[in-house]
Amino acid sequence: MQRHTDHSAIAREAQARLDALAAEKPAPERTTPAPGFVDWCRKHIAIRGVPWSLEGHEYLAEIYSSLEKHPYVVFEKAAQVGCSTAVLLSALYECDQRRAKVLYYLSTDQDAFDFSNDRINLCIDESPHLQELID
Repeated sequence: MQRHTDHSAIAREAQARLDALAAEKPAPERTTPAPGFVDWCRKHIAIRGVPWSLEGHEYLAEIYSSLEKHPYVVFEKAAQVGCSTAVLLSALYECDQRRAKVLYYLSTDQDAFDFSNDRINLCIDESPHLQELID
């Protein structure tokens, strides 16, 4: 017997938690102008040797826009739509532009290892700008 998961209830619960967190401690206001997130991605990111672009992935434009405009974002999505990459790039952008400290939680050590090797290291290895920040 397969158990059905009510993803809407999960999303509502996550949003309620984020709302409570926001009420407790508002996100800091952005005080200095920074290059826009999408412009930063175009300038500094390549994935598997291809310069980053939303071309062919226009459905992600609203996701990238929300990551730039809103301090707390919840996605209800199917697998393999590009959200993990978008959130990772947003984290790298925040580290670069605002010197933010980012903590990325994953379910298991193996998931963390795979994500680090398959996504994070790949982005850094293909970006002279990000490599410069690390060196």
